[in-house]
Amino acid sequence: MSKLEELINTLCPNGVEYKILGEICNIVTGGEPPKDQIKSKFPQADYIYPIYSNGIGLNALWGYAKTYRIETKAITFSSIGTIGYPTLREGKFTPIIRLKVINPKNETELNIKYLKYILDIVNFNKQKSSVSNVNAKMVANIKIPVPPIEVQLEIVRILDNFSELTSELIAKLSEECSKIKKQYEYLKDKCLDFNGKIPTKRFGELARIVRGASPRPIHAFITEKSDGINWIKIGDVKVGNKYITETKEKINKIGASKSRIVKEGDFLLSNSMSFGRPYISAIEGCIHDGWLAISNFEATLTRDFLYHLLSSTKIQRILAKKASFGGAVQNLNADIVRSIELPIPPYAEQKRIAAILDQLDELYNSITKNILTEIEARKKQYEYYRDKLLTFKELS
Repeated sequence: MSKLEELINTLCPNGVEYKILGEICNIVTGGEPPKDQIKSKFPQADYIYPIYSNGIGLNALWGYAKTYRIETKAITFSSIGTIGYPTLREGKFTPIIRLKVINPKNETELNIKYLKYILDIVNFNKQKSSVSNVNAKMVANIKIPVPPIEVQLEIVRILDNFSELTSELIAKLSEECSKIKKQYEYLKDKCLDFNGKIPTKRFGELARIVRGASPRPIHAFITEKSDGINWIKIGDVKVGNKYITETKEKINKIGASKSRIVKEGDFLLSNSMSFGRPYISAIEGCIHDGWLAISNFEATLTRDFLYHLLSSTKIQRILAKKASFGGAVQNLNADIVRSIELPIPPYAEQKRIAAILDQLDELYNSITKNILTEIEARKKQYEYYRDKLLTFKELS
């Protein structure tokens, strides 16, 4: 029998008491940033106290101030937008709007790390109102199990160890994935490096490159009728996919007449979000002005060779550099894409290179998929045991 089982059998054999957070915790809602603050990712001079908003991880850091609002160890979580993501904070800080702060009124009754683990499994989305936020009253009414403090501390010890081991393993797997990606990109770029021995031409001389068009307001043209035309959005494709195979929405013929038609086999290049990422359309449809369409290249370039060329590190860097102004990345317009120089090896050589890179892609995707599957399995394993440890029979 484990130590935890012994403690439960001795201290709470018939179940544990469940209490609402409002009875056992202090709950604070963030406010406006302090007046004496700077928007910075690093402390400067007297500005040493962090200000947190509702981002996740490092994105939660809003800036620094000379003063602070919270001086005790506390847990923060987002109450609107990206709801949840509890974070234990141990230094002095200030929460701003959209952030809730919670800590136990009495740590001899409720351990703060135990509370953090409990909040990790709370479904905050179930608590939110019609305006998609969680207010202090809703938080106060959340009911949690509160076993004897000895049980809480043993659970914290177990989960801390398990969490550390899981994090270490995931970090190693992620590092391995990163190394494989670098090797893959190196080999791919090597295959596409012609050392200036192959003639080049401006892309605009080899293909038709045009921007998409958006009928507005778009909701007026969305249809569910069978004769609707595919409305291709950036959200319809996942980063890493080569082909666009389906869309979530369709537009009517009037909307299509105000948009840009792409045919099966045409390339689409995102000019924002997944910046410069090429996709091949496996369907006919219409595109909005967040896309560039590339067609009529077949006389000079094979489809698969062009795909590998456009997704290569070298071309991606060229696109990013040409689209930047003053250090900030702007939208990727058609003139920028038309201006890039592309190597034009013979057709047979393009096919040979594309075949090699297709095999490399397949190998890379297989290896990384296995690693990512292992990472996901480890996360689920941790969550399973965490949830099991934090599930108690309620004392009647």
